[in-house]
Amino acid sequence: NIIDDVDKTWTAVSWERVISRDPVLIPVVAYGGVTCEERIATLESLPALSEIPAIVNQRYHCFEYADVVPGIRTATATLELAQVLWTAQ
Repeated sequence: NIIDDVDKTWTAVSWERVISRDPVLIPVVAYGGVTCEERIATLESLPALSEIPAIVNQRYHCFEYADVVPGIRTATATLELAQVLWTAQ
């Protein structure tokens, strides 16, 4: 978790902070009519992010909004994320 030192659950984090943490995988959430693929295309279009490991290696994992908000799907999504993070190392 590259932002494990943030005490809030829904907050803004600067791109500079993301870049400085060198994420190896980026969870992407499709919501608000924007698909996961569209969000990934946005990430890949930002020159400042072009050298972080997750972008270089195209390591993303897509979730639907219902997967990441409290509800019945959260447990399954948590296990899924744990598996992809384990293999991303």
